[in-house]
Amino acid sequence: RARRSPAGGAVGGPAGRRGWPMSAFARWRPRPRAAKMPSCSAFEEDHPMEVDRTNTNSVCVTATGSIRVTEFMGAMRTGSTAKESEQKRMMAIIRQGRKALCRIRWMVGSTWLAISLVIFVVHELSGKYLWREDFTFFSPQSLGGMLKNFLGETLFDLRLLLPSLAPLEDDCFVTRVVLLTDVFVFTYGRGLTLRDLLEGAWAKADHWERTIYCVNLFRGATVSVLALWAVAMRTAPRMQLWMWRAIAYFALTNVIEVLMHSIYDVTVLRWAPNKLGQLPPNFCVLYLLYNRELLRRLQHWLRVRTAVAEATSAAASIACLIGPGDPRNAFEQAKHRFCCMCFADLSQDELQDNTPDPHLHSRTRPVRLGRCDAFISHSWHDNAEAKWAAMQSWRTDFVQTRGREPNVWLDKACIDQNNIDVDLRCLPIFLGGCKRLVIFCGPTYLSRLWCIFEIFSYMMMGGKTANVDLIPVLAEGGEDDEIGDIAAMIDDFDAASCQCFKAEDKEKMLYIVRTAFGSLNAFNQEVILVLHRLQRETRLWSEQTGSSSGSNSSGASESEHSSSSDDAKTSAE
Repeated sequence: RARRSPAGGAVGGPAGRRGWPMSAFARWRPRPRAAKMPSCSAFEEDHPMEVDRTNTNSVCVTATGSIRVTEFMGAMRTGSTAKESEQKRMMAIIRQGRKALCRIRWMVGSTWLAISLVIFVVHELSGKYLWREDFTFFSPQSLGGMLKNFLGETLFDLRLLLPSLAPLEDDCFVTRVVLLTDVFVFTYGRGLTLRDLLEGAWAKADHWERTIYCVNLFRGATVSVLALWAVAMRTAPRMQLWMWRAIAYFALTNVIEVLMHSIYDVTVLRWAPNKLGQLPPNFCVLYLLYNRELLRRLQHWLRVRTAVAEATSAAASIACLIGPGDPRNAFEQAKHRFCCMCFADLSQDELQDNTPDPHLHSRTRPVRLGRCDAFISHSWHDNAEAKWAAMQSWRTDFVQTRGREPNVWLDKACIDQNNIDVDLRCLPIFLGGCKRLVIFCGPTYLSRLWCIFEIFSYMMMGGKTANVDLIPVLAEGGEDDEIGDIAAMIDDFDAASCQCFKAEDKEKMLYIVRTAFGSLNAFNQEVILVLHRLQRETRLWSEQTGSSSGSNSSGASESEHSSSSDDAKTSAE
């Protein structure tokens, strides 16, 4: 009941302020309207991952078309929980990759450093107690001195070479530790030689002996300077490049010094040239540095022996792609930069080449991770007309199944040309934020290194084979030949023969492969396994290859049916 005011209206409400009688206000009270809520289909369109049509209690629509608000909010909470769980899953994969990379660093680095430390101790003890007299600079040696020189030089070269395998391709810290250790070893050794010279060896030496002494001191000082120069580099690849150059310089100058020493022994002192025993180890070092793939295979062998599985290496490749830093920052950055565009907005002319088009990027729209229908993976070097026809066929199937146009992530449209490096760093998260991976595989697809990394990153980010569409891009009239070429390329895949638009991109990708897998061969085997699995289990690939082979075998009714259905689809388009 409303309390009456002196003017006769109700106090405290709109009627009281306007002087309306309370009875009129009570009769006028408007009928509450039902909240306007989207239907199940509209809700599913806006939230395709949150509505389960098999659950009748998720959203309940009344006979009048209204929706119960409590159950709708429950569905919204369920959708929010699903989004949070999906993001947590991707963050867990990224953290797992970081842990895998740290595990590889620890296992590989500690093992090689421990082995080199043991070799260093054996070398020093042997030189001190077994053949100290035979290793003086100028003294007569027996024929067994050549074997002792060979063993001593082998131990020293192993101590110099094996620590260089400890750092991974992107590890600056361990690389600096190894280089500073080499500086200490060379400085300490040349310091002992200089002490002997100051104690009287220099006065007793002739001109030839003094020349050899100077070469030895200069060689050690130069190697130390090169190692310090390498330490000053800012990036791990440059640092390791100069580290290998310093080792190669040491081996090459040691060969020159040994030859000078042997000539002096034979011509002046009339001794056996036992210093020649140091040549084979140095030639081996030079060969290994010339063909460093052998060293990478040795590193991969160590990973297998230390139980660093390929799954760990594959997970580490995600961490290498994202780069250093807090993975949460990379994830937040990817969330803000993730975008897609409607496939119907694309034209055939825009997919003719990969020339940057800022206007195309402006037509994209931001989208949450997990809301993009498909990540389009393709090669710009495949036949443009055949690829467009394959894309339109996939688009038609999607529209018939879902009743709407697909929203896709396409590199030319969704990569910001002003921040290419940032978007490529977020590429694994972009792949994980798409529901499907649609691969338009033409004759050149498997020769593009970025395409291979897109497949591999999608699988490592938790993608399933059932969510991958492997669609062959076949030129009209040469379907059978191109299918055979693609199958052969899968069997003979080699990352070293793949190409990138920019040479520095290829170096970066191979650098990531070597960091995560240790060698290109290990990565090749992993990629071949993934491609064979997709080839077996992808429905669209099986349909296309089946229809292509069925066109030549008129006796098989199933092949005829597949071919006729493909012709019907083509005529419908």
